[in-house]
Amino acid sequence: MKLFFMDTETTGLTKGFHEIHQLSLIIQMLGVETKKYDIKIRPLHPEQCDLEALKIADKSIEEISSYTEGKVQFSRLCNLLDSSIDKYNKADKFAIVGYNVGFDKDFLREWFIANNHQYFGSYFFHYVFDVYSFVSAAFLAGNLPGIVNLKLSTVAEYFKIHINAHDAMSDIEATYELFQKFVKPYLDLLHNTDMGEL
Repeated sequence: MKLFFMDTETTGLTKGFHEIHQLSLIIQMLGVETKKYDIKIRPLHPEQCDLEALKIADKSIEEISSYTEGKVQFSRLCNLLDSSIDKYNKADKFAIVGYNVGFDKDFLREWFIANNHQYFGSYFFHYVFDVYSFVSAAFLAGNLPGIVNLKLSTVAEYFKIHINAHDAMSDIEATYELFQKFVKPYLDLLHNTDMGEL
């Protein structure tokens, strides 16, 4: 399976209005990490930035306005996707992986729409692997004793994973490591289990 680990930092929380200013990703193919990218994107509408969101990411409007133009970065992303996926083969797609990744996927889809690109669904499956869902299930089952909340930074610390929270690259590196330590063994167990015996 081709996995597209992704995390974003955005200019606010409203998709279709706010924008991605950092997209960090790790690509895993055939179980091996193959590519890692940290994409800094100049917003098209910096005047619509939520200053509180930027403050959380420790960024300023001036800083993100100095990033590379969005259309240039989008073209680079598409070249990467085209080199990894046959968008005309319905079975050849990425599964998106992240932590609370529905938010990130929605913003990525909106970036495709803003660039008049119609092939989002040709690159990515509709479903996602949300690492948060696995962690929260373990938490509810009482398998994470002593953990105080399910923020990525807290969970990373619990599993002794380094993280610099609210930097998309650090967040996705931590998520990737959490996936390898915590989620993949569970998926491997399912893969090797004869469901007919259950």
